[in-house]
Amino acid sequence: MRALLSFGLLALIAHLACSEQAGLRPNLVLITLDTLRADRLGAYGYERDTSPVLDSIASRGLRFDDAIAQATTTPPSHASILTGLNPARHGLRKLYGQRLPDANQTLAEILRAEGYATAAFVSAVPLRHTVGLDQGFEVYGDEWEPEAGEIPHDRDARLTNAQVRSWLESAPRSPVFLWVHYFDPHHPYFPPEAYRKRFGVEKAKRDFLPIPRNTNRWRPGNRPVPRPNEKAARKMSNLYDAEIAYLDEALGELLDSLRAAGILENAVVAYVGDHGEHLGENGYWFGHWDVLDETARVPMVIAHPDGRHAGRVVEETVGTIDLVPTLLSWLGVDTDLSFDGVDLTGRLEGGEPARRVLYTEQFEYFPVRAVRSGEWMLQQRAKPKAKITSGERTLYRRKPSGEDPIPVDDEPDVRAWLSEALDSLVAPATRRATEKLVVPEEVRERLRALGYSDEARGPDD
Repeated sequence: MRALLSFGLLALIAHLACSEQAGLRPNLVLITLDTLRADRLGAYGYERDTSPVLDSIASRGLRFDDAIAQATTTPPSHASILTGLNPARHGLRKLYGQRLPDANQTLAEILRAEGYATAAFVSAVPLRHTVGLDQGFEVYGDEWEPEAGEIPHDRDARLTNAQVRSWLESAPRSPVFLWVHYFDPHHPYFPPEAYRKRFGVEKAKRDFLPIPRNTNRWRPGNRPVPRPNEKAARKMSNLYDAEIAYLDEALGELLDSLRAAGILENAVVAYVGDHGEHLGENGYWFGHWDVLDETARVPMVIAHPDGRHAGRVVEETVGTIDLVPTLLSWLGVDTDLSFDGVDLTGRLEGGEPARRVLYTEQFEYFPVRAVRSGEWMLQQRAKPKAKITSGERTLYRRKPSGEDPIPVDDEPDVRAWLSEALDSLVAPATRRATEKLVVPEEVRERLRALGYSDEARGPDD
C-alpha cells in the first residue's frame, strides 16, 4: 500500500511540475491566409497599402522571403502546414475525396498532449472537419449560417472573428494554441463596398465576376479560350487587393480581441499562406493552377513575444513544412517525431544555409509537381487524366513573379541532382495510406461555386 501511495504521490508531483512548466510556455496563434500571394503585401515590397497589420507583424518578427507551399490546393497544403510533412508522407493529396489519415500527428495533437488548450476556426468548406484537419483540436469551428440565397461555401473574416470572440468568452485555460483560417482573397473576389471603392472599383456584382480561366499554352488540344479583357483583368486585380485589405483590417480586430483576453502578451504569432493566385501570369486567370511561383511562393512570418529576430529576413528557400518544427522549438516543446521540415532556429543563430530541396504538387486540374532550390526549379507535368509519372521533367531557372521561368538545357548536374531529390520525395521511406472520403453532392456544389472543377485527380489515378 505504501508503495502504491508513493507511486501516486510521485505521479501527482510529476503532473503538477508538467502543468507548471506548460503554464510558462508561450501561447501560439497561427493564422493561415488562403490564396494570398506574397508579392501583394507591403512587407514583401508591394506599393499599394493592402496590409498594414500583416506588415506590422513582419516588422517585429522573422520574415521568410522565399517560403514555398508543399501543395497549391487548400487541404493538402494545410495538412503540410499542420504536420510538417510533405503530401506523399501525410497522405492528403486532393481538394476533396480524401481525408488526413489518423496516423498523422498534427501540431494540435502535440500541443494538446503538452497541456495546451487547442481551438481552430476555419472559413471555407474545403477545410470542413470531415477532411481530418480537426485532429487534436478541442474546438473546431467550421459551421456558419450563410446569407440569404447564398451557397454556404465560405464566410468572411469578421464572421470568423465573431466565433473566436465567443470562444474567448469561455476563458480557455493557458497556454493556448489558436489556429484561425481566413479565406477572403479566394475567388470570387467580392469584399464589402467600402473596400472595393478604396481600390478603385465603383461597381461590382458577384454574379458577373469572371470565373477562373486557363488560357495556358498547355491547355488540352490548345483550344482557344478568350482571355478576360484588360478592363476586367484590372478590375479583378483591384478586387483581389481590396479583399486583402479587408482581411488585414479584420486580422487587426482579431489581435485586439486576443490582446484584451490576455493571450497576445505572451504569444508566438505566425502567419502563412497556403498557396498564391494567378492574376494573368502564365496564361492563368483568377485561380491557383500549377506549381509556379505565383501559386507556390507564399508569405510566412513568425514573431516571438520577446522580440527575438525582429525585422530579420531569411532569403534562403524554406518550406511551410518548416513551421511545425520551428514553432515547437520556440515553444520549448520536445518531440521524437520525424518531420520533413526542419527547425530553422539553428540557421538563424549562425548556422550555414543548407542546400535544401522543397517540394510542391497539384492534382486538381492536371497532374504537376516540382522541386525547388534557390534559383532552380525542376517541374514534372503530365497531360490531363494521365498519371503524373508519365510527365516530362523540365529544368527552369526561376524568375520574379510575373515573369515566365526560363527552361534550361545546359545544366545536367543540376538536373540530375533535382531529379534524384524529386524521386526520393515522392516515394518516401515512410508514408500514410490515403483515406478516401465520400463527398456529398451539396459539398461538390459548394466547391463548384468557388471555381473548382469536378475533375480532381490524385498522383496514382
